Amino acid sequence: MQHTSISPSRIVTVLGLFILFSSKLYSQAFNFSVTNQYLCYYGPSTYTTGATVSSSAACATSYTWVVAGPALTPSAQIASVPGGSASAISFSACGVYTITCYAYNNGIPCTNVAQTVEVVCPNACSVTATPSTPALCASKIATLSSACATTYTWYAQPVGSTVSNIGTGPSLTVAPNVNTSYTVVGITAQGCSVSATKSYSIQQATMTVSPLNSTLCPGAPLTLNGAGTAVNGTNVAAGTATTGFSWYNPSNTNIGNLNTVLTAAAAGQYTAVLTHTGAAGTCSLLATVNVSTINTVSLTLKGNNVLTPSVCPGGSVTLTGTITASSQTASPGYTWSAPASPNFTGNPVVRTPTVATVYTCIVTYYGCTGTNTISVAMSTITPTLSASSASTCPNRSLTLTAIGGINYTFSAIPAVGPATANITKPSPTVNTVVHIPTAAQLPIQYCVNASSVGCLGSACTTVGLLTLNTTLSAVSPSICPNTNVTLYSNNGAGTTYTYASINYAATIGTASSSGPNTGTISHNPGISFPHTYTVTSDSAGCLGSSILQIDQKNSYSFSFSITKFYLPRNFCNYNRIRWCRNHIYIFCALCYA
Repeated sequence: MQHTSISPSRIVTVLGLFILFSSKLYSQAFNFSVTNQYLCYYGPSTYTTGATVSSSAACATSYTWVVAGPALTPSAQIASVPGGSASAISFSACGVYTITCYAYNNGIPCTNVAQTVEVVCPNACSVTATPSTPALCASKIATLSSACATTYTWYAQPVGSTVSNIGTGPSLTVAPNVNTSYTVVGITAQGCSVSATKSYSIQQATMTVSPLNSTLCPGAPLTLNGAGTAVNGTNVAAGTATTGFSWYNPSNTNIGNLNTVLTAAAAGQYTAVLTHTGAAGTCSLLATVNVSTINTVSLTLKGNNVLTPSVCPGGSVTLTGTITASSQTASPGYTWSAPASPNFTGNPVVRTPTVATVYTCIVTYYGCTGTNTISVAMSTITPTLSASSASTCPNRSLTLTAIGGINYTFSAIPAVGPATANITKPSPTVNTVVHIPTAAQLPIQYCVNASSVGCLGSACTTVGLLTLNTTLSAVSPSICPNTNVTLYSNNGAGTTYTYASINYAATIGTASSSGPNTGTISHNPGISFPHTYTVTSDSAGCLGSSILQIDQKNSYSFSFSITKFYLPRNFCNYNRIRWCRNHIYIFCALCYA
């Protein structure tokens, strides 16, 4: 078995590598930490950090700290404190400082480690503004940007108001209306805060325009009004003055350089431009109005100033048309028509219809048309007609009276026979007539046709045949059979009565009266009960009737008279009874054996 020999030089080399590896291992493990890697410099002051051994050196029995940097020449040595910490390390100037921690073993340095701390002097921050002028037209857009940090927050403070956060990022746009300061606050990569401010003073004016919205016929007159005022105060730039006012149509053509312009209407948007000068130079303020166009207009027609006119036949009516279009600097054209009549033009127009008529009107106004109709009715009057009596006897005079008109024509329409078209009277304006109807004419209808200033009206009334209030009575409502009953009627002098028996279906007689209750007749009904009588009365053609029922008596009171006689034997078998009114006489024969 062979053995390989190792030379002494190789042994030394391996031992050296082991020692070197061990040294590096100890060196990597030894470290310390600082409380602030970066300190932000904001002017002359003392900026402090602390240092502490975070991983001990294996060989160390004590530590020493050495700081070297721009403001430390020669390097400063800081004594160690128990636990391997350094006392507070202070700096007074910007720059990069090196802090070295030395590990000692019984007074002999055995290892060390170093770190840097930077006192950062941030670069000066600024805001780049477009436009960069100190004054700005109101509502004009400005762009603000900054490049001095890695993150940005923007703040705005309008004059007289509190600060508000308006956004983040390296740039943003603004459109102030009052004097405003804008501040950006940035954070650098080292965590330092930087800031910058941009302020704008605002040149401002105000304007109003009218009407904001219009609807017109194409080409119709359109009046546009505008007004502008410069604004000067504590919250805007001073010295502002208005310098001009212009109007532009939807085609962007200038139609006038005055506050108020008159133009032909076209559909679209009209723009008003107010110019003003001041701290920001010449600024323009814009406002718009909208115009819509239509092809038809609403046409309203009236007659004698009402929507539903009426006139008397032949009376005059004034027809008027009105359209809704505003600013009528030119008169619309009106064309009228009516059945069986030629067209006529104008507005207003006067017509004299004799019958109810519908008029049609067509209006033309610039590029619009409109159509409507109006009905003119015939007015009537409402007369009243009254008679002196609602019913009458034939051949008696009746007085008829009419009111509600000026001229009157009376007529009669009888129940039988021809009508009387015109009852004679002295003149058309007389409103009373007298008429004597015959028996054949009753009942009769009377009518009047009245007129007043061309207006017509009619009324009618009916006069009936007067019926007599005839009564039929007797002394007693019941009688004995085969006795007479006296009947009475009461229609006064000159009345003729005809009496009849319903039971016998025959007339039983007539009577005449010369005074109340003097129409009488006597009759024997025999044994026919109950017995019904009728009477028909006639007084100068006026008729009446009545009916009466007579009953048989069926309730009696008796009185007896008894006389005793001795009669021959042949009378003994007879009893005789005699009835006479309210007494019964009994004859009785007493017989002997």
